[in-house]
Amino acid sequence: IMWATYNIGASAPNEYGEYYAYGEIETKERYSFDNYQEPEYNCYGTSDMLPEYDVARNKWGGKWRIPSTDEFSELTSYCRSSWGMCNGEYGCYYTGPNGNSLFFLATGYRYEDVNRMEGTSATYQTTTNNYSIKYEVRFNQDYPNFTSSYLDIDIANTKYLGKSVRPVMYLSEPKAGKQVVSGTQDGYD
Repeated sequence: IMWATYNIGASAPNEYGEYYAYGEIETKERYSFDNYQEPEYNCYGTSDMLPEYDVARNKWGGKWRIPSTDEFSELTSYCRSSWGMCNGEYGCYYTGPNGNSLFFLATGYRYEDVNRMEGTSATYQTTTNNYSIKYEVRFNQDYPNFTSSYLDIDIANTKYLGKSVRPVMYLSEPKAGKQVVSGTQDGYD
């Protein structure tokens, strides 16, 4: 899987980018339960989200899409995580076995018209919904000697909150064997 180096709405790893509610493809001034547009769901494959509700597909095009829970799980399982800074902004670095790193900015989330927890944690959108249960990835600096990221089951049903989106893609069909791939695809790093 190929991960983008920055979030949708950003142009560098240290920019926050935009926030999106689950299944919505436009930003809003206010993120709340009363203005949330519930998407239709797909019950097949690795995603519950239909492609027309995938903001990465709609904004970036090409093969870009929102990652599934399994893809985030693979990232958190096979990469070493460490809390750090990128050009003055806090976040979590993921370093793979090959030594390459990705930086996930601590963007927090948006509730109503306020950014919450920015600089201390982040919630990244996945395509998996499981009805009222949503999986998320969060990073937190509260424990500086123990950096952890985990997939969180959202039993509070907070799909309406504005969350960051980090697109992924397959450059080609997955193949057996090692590949180290980087560069630009469809105008995005």
